[in-house]
Amino acid sequence: MSDIEYADVLKDDYSDNETTSHVEAPIDGSAVLNPTVDADNESKTNIDDEYAAFMNSDNDLMGGEDEADLVNIDTNGQTINTFVLLQGEEWIVDLRNEQEIFITIKEGICELFGVELANSTEFLFNSQEKLCFLSVEACKIEYRSNKTLLKPFPDCIVGHDPNVIALYAISLQLLQKRMKGIRGPRCLIIGDKTSGKSSIAKTLLSYASKMMGPASTPLFINLDPTKGIFSLPGSLSATIVNDTLQPESAIWGESLTSATHPLVATFEPIIKNFGFEEINKYNYDYYRHVLDSLVDDCKLIMDNYAEINETGMFVDTCTFKLASDLPVDNNLSNEIIKEEGEVPEAEIKQDDADSGFLAAPEINDDLIKKEENDDYDMNPSGQESEYEDDEDDYEIKKKEESTEVVIPSNETLIELPYDVEFINEIANKFEIDHIFDICNVDGKTIVTNYLSDRVKALTSVVKRAYIYPIVQNNSIDASTLSDSYKRFAQRASIRAYFYGGTPRFTLSPYTVTVRYEDVHIFTHNPEKCGDLIKIENITKEVLQYGILAVTNSDTKEKDTNKILNSGVLGYVLVLSVIDAANKQLIKILSPTMGDLPKKMLILTDYKYYE
Repeated sequence: MSDIEYADVLKDDYSDNETTSHVEAPIDGSAVLNPTVDADNESKTNIDDEYAAFMNSDNDLMGGEDEADLVNIDTNGQTINTFVLLQGEEWIVDLRNEQEIFITIKEGICELFGVELANSTEFLFNSQEKLCFLSVEACKIEYRSNKTLLKPFPDCIVGHDPNVIALYAISLQLLQKRMKGIRGPRCLIIGDKTSGKSSIAKTLLSYASKMMGPASTPLFINLDPTKGIFSLPGSLSATIVNDTLQPESAIWGESLTSATHPLVATFEPIIKNFGFEEINKYNYDYYRHVLDSLVDDCKLIMDNYAEINETGMFVDTCTFKLASDLPVDNNLSNEIIKEEGEVPEAEIKQDDADSGFLAAPEINDDLIKKEENDDYDMNPSGQESEYEDDEDDYEIKKKEESTEVVIPSNETLIELPYDVEFINEIANKFEIDHIFDICNVDGKTIVTNYLSDRVKALTSVVKRAYIYPIVQNNSIDASTLSDSYKRFAQRASIRAYFYGGTPRFTLSPYTVTVRYEDVHIFTHNPEKCGDLIKIENITKEVLQYGILAVTNSDTKEKDTNKILNSGVLGYVLVLSVIDAANKQLIKILSPTMGDLPKKMLILTDYKYYE
């Protein structure tokens, strides 16, 4: 790791054998970092001197409000811009519409949401609107783009986000559980809307798949139908991650349908079609039905693959609250018998600027000792686990006595941004033992008190898991993560599914034309979601640009419940509907070659315009 400090690199007499280069201002006003000259080896660059030149150029250019930005980018994308990130700093990149940026890490170690970027390799990004590059070690970065960045220098540089240290500490703690070789940690990520839940999930997943220790093959579960992760939006998925995630891909990695060449690692997600953009009163019961089906498949995976079970799982959720008048069925089909133990208040670490933690969960020696004494005894804020080790099998602990959590009558719990009862249902179904709550603390005067109150409100319902409150990354502007950004991300994931997940390697999807009578397309009954009805009157208004889920039920199947419960082979896109006197045809875009499978199709709410 690098020990570079600001005070060191700003010294004029930093080294007797090295000379700090000056910054020349070209005609266009941009600042260019010249190569550092080493007396011993002229070809060797020094990151310290590069950063000193960068800081000196900053001081020269920040003298007046009308001065040009530190880095200007030509619209032709040919100008190469160079800068240096110190250890622990983050570079936030907001891409404009139809903007692409080429990034090369020349020296040092740099990560994008936990995925390490290889040195001297050019990466192209054009489908992810918000990027966050973390400098694990001081690194030198070159980039070029066809448009100017939304955030100019130095506003786009964020120094020492406390979440970085917290996520590293949490990942090491989870690694200790995996090294037990019994049952890996099962983590649930929840939080406010636009708080960066998926970014945290991707970072933790990346760390889990690459850390030292036993072979790591985590299971990632996406329960957010608005996001396309390893699949299209509108689906719930479970994916075994056995390789590094792809930083350039909008869907995190290549699936069997979006793989571009044999050298790219592919993932085989289990996909359950939900088909709606959001969870509401109309489709809530159907969402739970799809969730139960996914839970059953995940249990089969964890029970039959020891390596995956020892690694654990990460579950990413969406933020929603049910209407107060919506009846909730608390009789879970896969209910787990659980005993309620005493839940003390969660211990929250106070602000510590030296350590880098800000209201992050404290990881102390007592917890490590507890880990060593108990094979699997890690619970919500210190309560005992429901599972104990019995020769690789977990059985429900039999307790003679159990005490319920008692909340003083005069104490009012704060309102949480999500449905706590449903979070508890998810935690029980997946047997979750770690919950990461991503909190938006904007407008909160005392952050630690707010986090403590939030943990109390959550533990009043959820009894079975450790709860880690994590402050939302201060580099994330919630106002920019609007509906337009969500639409952008959905469109990017749909395009990646059909045309390839990475910008450099594109696919040529296959187009097939079928007749009306050769396809069987179903949709949900407007009166009751989950009750499939066949679309008899195929029209352009109904089908064109629609996404169809290809189920695993053949066209001879008559039971709509079996059609609904069957797995999803993939998705196709309706390009056009020809309804003429002599022609009744449907033109379909498929990610694979060959005829359209003779399977039942289900129309989703998503559309994609070419």
